[in-house]
Amino acid sequence: MTARRQNGEGPDIPSTIRIARFARQHGCAGVAAMGATGEYLDYSTAQRIELVEALAAETDIPLIVNCSHTVLDDAIRMGKAAADAGATALMIMPPPFFHHDAKQLKAFFAGFAGAMGSGCRCCCITCRRSRIGFRLRLPRNFWA
Repeated sequence: MTARRQNGEGPDIPSTIRIARFARQHGCAGVAAMGATGEYLDYSTAQRIELVEALAAETDIPLIVNCSHTVLDDAIRMGKAAADAGATALMIMPPPFFHHDAKQLKAFFAGFAGAMGSGCRCCCITCRRSRIGFRLRLPRNFWA
């Protein structure tokens, strides 16, 4: 859901805000920001935070913010900024590019969740071959 600047240097924040407003006006219950379809890998942590803060400030649509990163410290930085901006929930995937065993993945997810605190809604996403499973069960009033 992230519009890209024509020169390719960063997200087009005004256009992304217009897309989010359009989605909300047409019945969308929420959007995922900096999703897993390649968007988040293209931008710096600072660019991602700037976009999420703008979306939260300029729209009323609930946001699930992808905090995935190759480095746990930056994932935590992203998560805290998104939570401070008012994100409805956070999602995080295993660090890309390298194989991680179950122990490493659990440590990564536990480190992120621990840094976010008990009041944060987190969704951990793993690939099928990781042999560990995380299930997300959203409460009925999740988007309320």
